[in-house]
Order: sequence, then structure tokens, then C-alpha cells
Amino acid sequence: MSFGLKINDPASLNMSEDEYWRTLNIKDVQSVTFTCEILPKLWSLYENFSGSLRLLDVGTRTGAGTALIGYLHQKYSLNRIKIEISSIDIDQSYIDYAKIHYPFANFRKGDVFKEESKSYDIVLCSHVIEHVDNPQAFLSELKRVAKAYVILACPYEESNLISGHRNVLDEGFFSLTGASKVDVYRSVTWHQSQACIAIYDVR
Repeated sequence: MSFGLKINDPASLNMSEDEYWRTLNIKDVQSVTFTCEILPKLWSLYENFSGSLRLLDVGTRTGAGTALIGYLHQKYSLNRIKIEISSIDIDQSYIDYAKIHYPFANFRKGDVFKEESKSYDIVLCSHVIEHVDNPQAFLSELKRVAKAYVILACPYEESNLISGHRNVLDEGFFSLTGASKVDVYRSVTWHQSQACIAIYDVR
């Protein structure tokens, strides 16, 4: 099954033509790039699994990042770990878009606060937590839903919050919330500050 985009009529998705093409060319690309930065961290956890695992992507937006993981780990891939991938987003806006463009992943509207405890082996959350009002409470829910690990990606020590970002994630936050490992780096796609990927072992 191809990872290639299926082009659709923007009106059928209740999107303007400009929004549709901006999504394909900007938001999708950013999501995929963030996911490429996360993949080595995901792969580093393979030694703790055999055969397959269930992964939930929280705050999937366009679904492009979720789809990349799903495509690389689908049952016909050569990857030694297969992943049953699902994703949720509280915003319905892109759910139909994601379902049409990336049919091999399970996209649905959902809220992590309402997900069943310990229902996924890994919970992934990429560049969402900086948007929420209470990051500690949000992270607690990610950890509650995960059986083994939470992978959290976000800006690091963002000094001038851009529109939509509500909090700064720094060493104090990750220490307080019990991160097992935090890697800080200069992201390919995020230029306003450094970025980081934190892993929480909740086993």
C-alpha cells in the first residue's frame, strides 16, 4: 500500500483550496519531519518488544506523521516490529482528511483524558503539549494510557512563545515529571528554539 498522497477535491473535505494545498505542502511536511526525528527514539525501544506492539499517536493533526510510522511498520514491511497504530485528535477538522489520505492507520476524534488506562504499549505525542493549558495533567494522562513508554516531542526552552503555544518546557519540567531520558537538539523543521524528545518508562 503506497504512502503517496491521494489528491482530493478540497470542497469534499470542507476546506478551501488554499487551506488544502497549504496542508499538503506545509503541515504534512512538518509532521513527517518531526516524525523522522522521533523514529530513532522509537526504534531504540524495540529491544523491549517482540513481534508487534500497539501505539497511540495523540494530537495527530493531519495524520502524516502517524501514517509514516504505520507505513514503515505495517504487516508487509521488512521491519522486525510491526505496529498497530491508532491516532486521536480533539479537533475533527483533519480527521476526514487523514482517513482519506492515509487509509492504513486508524484515525478518530478523541480525547486522551477519556482513553482506557494501559491500553497501548507506546503513547506518542509530538508537538502538542506546548499547546495545552496544563501540561503536567496532560502528560499524566499520556502516562496513564501507556503500558510501557511515552514518547514526548516538543520545543525546548522556547523563549518567545509563538501564537498557540501556552507554556515553556524545560529541564525543570522533565525532572519534575520523571522523564527517563531527554535529548535536546536543533530540529530540522523547528527554528524558534531547540527541540527535545523525552522518553518516559511507565512499566
